[in-house]
Amino acid sequence: MAPEVLAKYEPVIGLEVHVQLLTRTKIFCGCSTRFGDPPNTNVCPICLGLPGTLPVLNKRAVEMAMRASLALNCTVHDHSRFARKNYFYPDLPKGYQISQYELPLATGGWLEVEVGGAKKRIGITRLHLEEDAAKNLHEGFSQSATKAYIDYNRCGTPLIEIVSEPDMRVPEEAYAYLTELRQIMLYTGVSDCNMEEGSLRCDANVSVRPRGSKEFGTKVEVKNLNSFRFLQKALEYEIERHIGVLESGGRLSQETRLWNQAEGHTVSMRSKEKAHDYRYFPEPDLLPVHISSAWREEVRRTLPELPEAKRTRFVSSYGITPYDAETLTASNKLADYFENVVAQSFSPRVSPKLAANWIQNDFLRLAKETGKTLEALQWPTYAEVAILLGRIQEKMITVASAKKVLDRVFKEGMLIDEAVRAEGGVTPILDSSEIEQTAREIIAKEPANVAKYKSGNEGVFKFFVGQVMKATRGQANPQAVNDSLRKLLYPTLKEQHEKAVGDTFFDRYNRKHGTSYVFSRGGKPPEPDLVYEDKKLGTVGVEITSTYLNEEEGKFVGQLSRGEIKPGAVWTSGTISAGIDDFASQLLAAIQKKLGKTYSLDPVWLVVDFNYPLGEKVEATEIVGKVAEMIRSSEPMPFAQIWVVWQIPNVQPAQYEVFQVR
Repeated sequence: MAPEVLAKYEPVIGLEVHVQLLTRTKIFCGCSTRFGDPPNTNVCPICLGLPGTLPVLNKRAVEMAMRASLALNCTVHDHSRFARKNYFYPDLPKGYQISQYELPLATGGWLEVEVGGAKKRIGITRLHLEEDAAKNLHEGFSQSATKAYIDYNRCGTPLIEIVSEPDMRVPEEAYAYLTELRQIMLYTGVSDCNMEEGSLRCDANVSVRPRGSKEFGTKVEVKNLNSFRFLQKALEYEIERHIGVLESGGRLSQETRLWNQAEGHTVSMRSKEKAHDYRYFPEPDLLPVHISSAWREEVRRTLPELPEAKRTRFVSSYGITPYDAETLTASNKLADYFENVVAQSFSPRVSPKLAANWIQNDFLRLAKETGKTLEALQWPTYAEVAILLGRIQEKMITVASAKKVLDRVFKEGMLIDEAVRAEGGVTPILDSSEIEQTAREIIAKEPANVAKYKSGNEGVFKFFVGQVMKATRGQANPQAVNDSLRKLLYPTLKEQHEKAVGDTFFDRYNRKHGTSYVFSRGGKPPEPDLVYEDKKLGTVGVEITSTYLNEEEGKFVGQLSRGEIKPGAVWTSGTISAGIDDFASQLLAAIQKKLGKTYSLDPVWLVVDFNYPLGEKVEATEIVGKVAEMIRSSEPMPFAQIWVVWQIPNVQPAQYEVFQVR
């Protein structure tokens, strides 16, 4: 059909999606919902609709329906009611289906889809509970030509029907809506959404109208859409069929049609029923459903992080692209796998971008080729993956070799190290605990060099690195060795930094108050970190704590205070977006962290090394004033005085001011 003809009309699409709930038993009886059992074995008098039986509502089905409703932003109503939907068909032994009509479980929801880079919110009219019908089998049996075969195992399986608003205008939006809906159902665990087994089924309502018109056209329902691709193709076909009929002067009939995939078109099935044709009336054998606010909130608390929120977090937290995030959050299992890989403590930590690239490309490709699934725990463990990616990152193994290693892991069931050796590679030590233990042993044997390092001889650090590499026969990851040694020798750096802060503070304090406090000694727990003395005023215990804009600033300030970089050096933090209140919160948190502890000396002063790089003195004063107001009534209060050393290291020369909080 010519594009200019298509452009004259606007399609209107709405979807009715049936989702089979993942309960062990049926909605009104105790029969199993297990798929694949021999026909007509999971049945009882209740689900067969025999006289004298009474249905009993499955509470678990209601909870799952509530989970789905809340995940779709629906309002779950306090009261809902079941109704009988009357029609005669062989797959419905009672002659009616128990569903919900005028009082559904939930209404007024929405979900957001993205098509062609544009986001759109699709409304959800209602979500209600109902029972499934049996399964008609029309082929594959000896008398299929003349008889229909019916498997009643499925009859009575709990369903939710999710009815969208007619908000979709192109088949691609319907495809995106169903994709997002399926993903949410999988994330919440309410269904396995297996379209081949019928646990996710979709019917589409489609009409067209002249572009700009407010009136809806004649609606046609298309059934038998058991794949996402079939949904899109059926909608494309129907839209063109509708336009063709209207362009030729014909009239459309409201009807139900089936999609014939083999021939690529829809065929008429029956005229479309209206609600009154089903003669709905309240189900007399079931009480109305009451959802208390406490029950609703209890279910809400069980909701996991949903796909859209997870995608947004992956982009912001891991620095990966929206495309990467969308691929990695396709399922909860895959998202968890990625997060567990980058969370491994091997040093250095695996780059999230590197992990994202390998998992969404090579891992998914090999999983598809070998049929190995995450659900069956057939992928390599998080730790193994972190080891392999760590070696790639550190260039200890080439990308080409890593691909061969991974190929062996998936296809031959090898562990990573086995595959590395099979490829002729050397297995390096990447276990951080093993490296750290070796580093501890080296440090213990070298007290003289430890003393040199404590005195500020940084050159000795290279000696320690060399000794650890020698002890591990060169197999230890060099970065991991550096990290372990820094960690073990850190207390000496911390002592140097805290003394530098204390000296800076008293330099300013002595000038302002005419005192002569000087460093006396370092304290030991539970004494303060430092002890300063004034000949006239006596001894003061000083507890030091620091707060920084970010980790890099803390590193810079520490190096500056310890004299490890030249005075006047400038560190640029980039744009500072945080306001005064954010810095006040930081400062307050640093002080509160020290409250409630026991200190041996009295009096004890708390000195906070506080950095506000782009601020001015008036702003710093305002911050300290706010914190003073907030800290005034804190109990217990172990500190006789609380002071702030406000530093601006980003200027030449570095500036320092002191303010009293208490």
